[in-house]
Amino acid sequence: DDENEEDDDDSSSEEQDKLPSIPFDFLLSQSLLRLPLESAIRKEGLNTESAIELYYFPARLPPKKEGEGEVVPDWIMGMEFVNGVGGGSDGVLFTGGADGVVRSFQSNGGVLKSSTSIAAHTGPIHCISAATVNEKCLVATGSMDQTLVTHTYNHDGSLDLHAVYSGGHANTISSMALLANGGDGKS
Repeated sequence: DDENEEDDDDSSSEEQDKLPSIPFDFLLSQSLLRLPLESAIRKEGLNTESAIELYYFPARLPPKKEGEGEVVPDWIMGMEFVNGVGGGSDGVLFTGGADGVVRSFQSNGGVLKSSTSIAAHTGPIHCISAATVNEKCLVATGSMDQTLVTHTYNHDGSLDLHAVYSGGHANTISSMALLANGGDGKS
């Protein structure tokens, strides 16, 4: 019996010595690897006779939902706050999610209230920018689906499609900026 107890102690100490597993994501040619490596190499037109650069990094796991207070059902990939828009509010917070949805939240006295959401992309939104241009609030989003979409934010809290720019990008749009009033420095 004593020998069995010692064996149990050894196995539990081995389990404690193991590091937790960490899931990884991989980048090939600046794109997330979502195909078998051989298929992705062919798709990218890479030569298998030379070195292929593959970057890896810890994968981001989805957040665990706790309680009922969460308004946003998916990761926020980017956000932008614009002062003085939103029909009587302090301003509006715009978010772009991993689900491809743009959401707006009106701020009244520092309290955010959800005002609208619109599915803007087929892939995760990677960047968002908003600015007042000619007394209108424009919101631009860039996505992993390789498109740039702009919306006009209305005083009633709704978003109207302004334009969709596609076909000019071969990879994820990861950053961009709107300049207020054409970039003349006046807002």
